[in-house]
Amino acid sequence: MAATPVLDLQPGDQIAHKGGWFTLAARPVPRAVGDRLTLTFVGGSQRSVHWLATVTTNHQGEL
Repeated sequence: MAATPVLDLQPGDQIAHKGGWFTLAARPVPRAVGDRLTLTFVGGSQRSVHWLATVTTNHQGEL
């Protein structure tokens, strides 16, 4: 596990979210206004984060 800046996230990275591990489906997408990015997970769930935030990740194959 590692703390990864959201701007370094890649599709397939696993992110700690809502008490479990969610797999990122695509690169983070900026919102039209403001300082937030939208993370989209496999299955369609989304999370909004600040563009300078770090998230707990478990890169592919590290489980």
